[in-house]
Amino acid sequence: MRRQLPQILRRGTALLHQQCWLWGCDIRRSEGNLLRAYGFARQADPEGKRSTQYTLGLEDGSIVRLWGSGLYFGDQEEGVFLNRFAFEPRLVRFTQDWQDPARLKEAPRYLDFQRLSAACAWVGAYEAWTLLQLGKAYRRVCLSSGPDPAQEAEGIAAGWRQLAKDLAAFC
Repeated sequence: MRRQLPQILRRGTALLHQQCWLWGCDIRRSEGNLLRAYGFARQADPEGKRSTQYTLGLEDGSIVRLWGSGLYFGDQEEGVFLNRFAFEPRLVRFTQDWQDPARLKEAPRYLDFQRLSAACAWVGAYEAWTLLQLGKAYRRVCLSSGPDPAQEAEGIAAGWRQLAKDLAAFC
């Protein structure tokens, strides 16, 4: 099973790169910011130089943070940061304020398969919600203007759920 980990992480990189593009589409949606509609709070970089941070508190106490360059998933103390271009989990300490994703990607590597699996499952749930709200056509349009799709519109949520399942096998 350990031999399959590099392949799983490569699949995670492709999915996350695509997903960051999709979140950008969701933010720029002409009918309104879909991340805000989902419950995310928007926080601009206080220096106005870097990407906006979106933060969502989940019912179980987990926290999700999104930037154009990655994803944080954890709790009030620490969590995993995943860079958009390299699905190499990094251990980061949570702060209440805006965090610089460029610094987060320099944090020490951290393989917490339980958190990674939960993060992927959450992304799958978000994509399932998006599909219910806006349908396949919306995601197809988003994918048509972005990077080469890692997953077709109909299978995005399932792709994330499968990645979560594959990572959970290491727990």
